[in-house]
Amino acid sequence: MYLKKISLSLLVIVLVLNSFSQKGASRYNPQFKFEPQKRESVASANVTIALLKPIFIDKEISRAGTPWDDFSIKMQTDIEEMLLAKGFKVRGPFNTRDEMVFNDKQNSDFTLEIGIDLSVDIQRDWKTVLALIGSNYLRVKKGNVNISSSVVMTAKSNFSGEKLWKKNIQLSQKNFSYTGDAKWSYKEITFLNEFKEDNNLFNPISKQLEIIYSEALTVLWNQFDVNEMKGVANESKKEKAEQKQ
Repeated sequence: MYLKKISLSLLVIVLVLNSFSQKGASRYNPQFKFEPQKRESVASANVTIALLKPIFIDKEISRAGTPWDDFSIKMQTDIEEMLLAKGFKVRGPFNTRDEMVFNDKQNSDFTLEIGIDLSVDIQRDWKTVLALIGSNYLRVKKGNVNISSSVVMTAKSNFSGEKLWKKNIQLSQKNFSYTGDAKWSYKEITFLNEFKEDNNLFNPISKQLEIIYSEALTVLWNQFDVNEMKGVANESKKEKAEQKQ
C-alpha cells in the first residue's frame, strides 16, 4: 500500500512537471511604428493622391487576423502621414477604387495602391513524443524559416484603372530556426495554423514583422519622390485627355 502511494505521488509530480513544460513562451506583442524624417509645407507638392488601404497581397495572410491586420492598419495611418509630410494632399484611404465617388476621382491626380508581398517557407524536422496519458504526438524538433517580402506600389488612373506606374522592391531576406512547442497529430500543417497555435513560431515571426514594417516604410518614404509623383500625375492627365477624345 505504501509503495502504491509513492508510485501515485511520483506520477502526479511527473504530470505536474509535464504540464508546466507544455505552457511554452508567452505571446509577443509586436509594435509597428514609423516617424517621417522631415515635413514639407502643407500641400507644397501640388499633387493629390487617392490612397487605397495597404494590403497583404497573399489572401490567406490578409485574412489571418492579429498581428497581420495590426500591421496593415498601422501602415495605413503611417503612409497617409508620410504622404502629408512629403507635401502631398491625400484623399481616402479607400478599400477599393470602386468605392471612390466621382468627386474623389475628379479631384485627385491618380490612385495609389500599396501591397506587401510576403511569403513564408518552413522546412521542419519532426520528433515523436511519448505521452504519459493519451496518444503519442508530434512536435517540430527544428524548423528552418525563410521569409521573403517586397513592397509593391502601383499608380492607376482614377477613372479607367489603367496602370500608370509600378514598382516592386525586394526587402531583405529573413531567416531563423526554432523548436516547436505545440502538439500535432499529423505533419501536414500550414504555416498560418502553426503560427496561430505555437508561440515558439509566433514570437520570432512577429519580431521579424516589426523589422519588415520598418524596412517597408523606409522604402516608401524614399520612393515618394515629389518630382516622380508629379510625373505620374502628368501621365494620368494625358490618359484622361485621351479618354475624352
